[in-house]
Amino acid sequence: MLLDTASFSIEGGIELATGSGTLQYSLADLPVPWFNPNLPKALKANIGKGQIQASGAIELTDFAPVRVLLDGAVSDFSLSIAEEETSLTGWEEVRLEGLVVDIPSQVVDLDALHLQRYSGRLHIKEDGSINTQRLLENEGVVEQAEAEETTEPSPPWTVKIAAINIADSQMDFMDESLPLHFRTVIGELQGEILGLDTTPGSRMEIDIDGSVDGYAPVIFAGTASLFNQLPAIDLRLSFEGVDLARLTPYSGTYAGYAIDRGLLNLDVRYGLEDNQLDGDNQIIIDQLKLGEKIESEQAVDLPIQLALALLTDANGLMDLALPVSGDVNDPS
Repeated sequence: MLLDTASFSIEGGIELATGSGTLQYSLADLPVPWFNPNLPKALKANIGKGQIQASGAIELTDFAPVRVLLDGAVSDFSLSIAEEETSLTGWEEVRLEGLVVDIPSQVVDLDALHLQRYSGRLHIKEDGSINTQRLLENEGVVEQAEAEETTEPSPPWTVKIAAINIADSQMDFMDESLPLHFRTVIGELQGEILGLDTTPGSRMEIDIDGSVDGYAPVIFAGTASLFNQLPAIDLRLSFEGVDLARLTPYSGTYAGYAIDRGLLNLDVRYGLEDNQLDGDNQIIIDQLKLGEKIESEQAVDLPIQLALALLTDANGLMDLALPVSGDVNDPS
């Protein structure tokens, strides 16, 4: 069957006496923008482009589907906030391998999800709002919340993804709430997330690296058990050789000074087990030099230059170790 650019085929057999059978299907070149009219009214989004390819099988019992098998991809996809030209998110390809949906058992099992050339935007507007907040209309959120309160909760589905592979991706961050606008791109992101499983007691492994603006390496790695009754993590985030002069919009706003030069190495490690937090923040600043004074109502009234001089050694290094530990249920 052809639908303009899309094509769909299905074949197989069903036993009329029992309603059991298997149907093989294939879908090619289905334009994702066709689904724009079906987006929830509360979602202020527009699908700009994208195509769906899929093939697999549907297993039936009593004429009802009991298992769905699928391999497929959504390629060349972009989504934007309504009335905005720049896309909020997009990718070259998201590919699914070995998806099995077991309907009676309520289990979704996926061998691998491949994310190729993902691009996302996180922008803070002048009023402090975040661009993603504008995706939902307030009325729609309220109506959804009221509907959820009056609906009986259904048993949760179990989702298992053996591997998520990320390649050549990036995140664009902009902060326009500052007197001087700040923008940076965390790009060249690649790596994997293994063992994502909503079953309590499961643990996933994370190993992702990239760079800030194409020059400063970034590493995000560790393990996490997010679906336990008490979540547990052991994660590390590190930045190496970040040019501090690029952070002048923040230093000017909150410290009252521009930054002429300096390099930042940041190594943050946090562990959480049985609500006990154990963290270590290692900060090394090399050859920091403040620039001109910037008038800002939000700047702290402290002797910044004196404090920096006391913290800096004879070689121009500032080495700060800030351990954090305690019970997350105890604010003190």
